[in-house]
Amino acid sequence: MGNKRRNKRRDKKMTYLKAIALLAGSWWAYKISKPKSKVEFGELELVGVDIPNTESETKSVLSMLLVPNGLRFAKGYNSYADWGYTLFDILINQIKSGDLLINQASYIMATAYHEMGQFSLLRERYNDKISVLKKTLKGDKLREFNEFLKIADTFGVSAEKAVYMEWKYGVQSWCYNPASRRKNLSNKYKGDGARFFGRGYCQWTGRHLYTKFKEFSGVDVLSNPDLIVNDKRLNALMTIKMMMADKPNNLTGVSLKLYCNENKTDYYNARRVVNSTDRAKDIASYAQKFENVFNSYLKK
Repeated sequence: MGNKRRNKRRDKKMTYLKAIALLAGSWWAYKISKPKSKVEFGELELVGVDIPNTESETKSVLSMLLVPNGLRFAKGYNSYADWGYTLFDILINQIKSGDLLINQASYIMATAYHEMGQFSLLRERYNDKISVLKKTLKGDKLREFNEFLKIADTFGVSAEKAVYMEWKYGVQSWCYNPASRRKNLSNKYKGDGARFFGRGYCQWTGRHLYTKFKEFSGVDVLSNPDLIVNDKRLNALMTIKMMMADKPNNLTGVSLKLYCNENKTDYYNARRVVNSTDRAKDIASYAQKFENVFNSYLKK
């Protein structure tokens, strides 16, 4: 009786092992026969073998390429590294489809890497300025500030953050540079600074860009600004669209195609697509590193 049970268990185990071997053999046969992926851009030809088709596979390969190229995604509690992997995955697919050149994808990736603090922040950071403003503001500016302070906790963020963002981007007299915010961000109402501060891959800022996001995506980010980061894939696609678009449908009136195309790669001046030449040298360096990453990735 005991021998029969042992033989039965042994036969069952062998059946499992045969099944596993069969599956493994089939998988390796697929790997060997799988065709190469190929993307062509004029004279530039990139050949990639076994390019991952899923975000999880993209992450595993990309993770190995970052550090050797002097890059790193944030880790731990304040990490939005998943946003980085998602963007990279989308950019790879757009390179493969011929919708983007590698230099364009590299600069978009570098922009997000910079704007999101190496993917350590999703929403713009702030400092508590309430005490300082109470001490330094006088007359009508102080009265206007105190009126805003009464409603500062109604913007879906802390009162401290609402005050800081209103001071930085608002159009009231007590704000940092109200004339500039009206002109460059199209902010026009009390609270616009507290509502439309930086979020997402390119830190979308100001009523103008949130309006564009709503027009192109159909998501009502004017009524609920935080919806702009509700879907990272949508935010990524909108960022790519706006950086690549021609005037008037881009971020600042300048298209990335002007600086990065088949005949030209100007990573320094490409910063004008998002924010004049602020930190242009740093972001150009990131773009060159990401270009190396994209090339290495596509050759694997």
